[in-house]
Amino acid sequence: MKEDDNNWPPPDRVGRQEMEIVTNNEHISFTTSKIGSIVDVQGSQDPKGLRVFYYLVQLGM
Repeated sequence: MKEDDNNWPPPDRVGRQEMEIVTNNEHISFTTSKIGSIVDVQGSQDPKGLRVFYYLVQLGM
């Protein structure tokens, strides 16, 4: 809940990945371009935050 997608790559023609989190009265939505591999994450402006997103998406959380 402490991550922010403002510095993540925006969706493009290749695709998009989204994740919604709803807990109690909080609703947060994250969006970024389609991530092909962890290399895409490491080259981003926010590798730490995008890595969290990447692993959550990979786990299907």
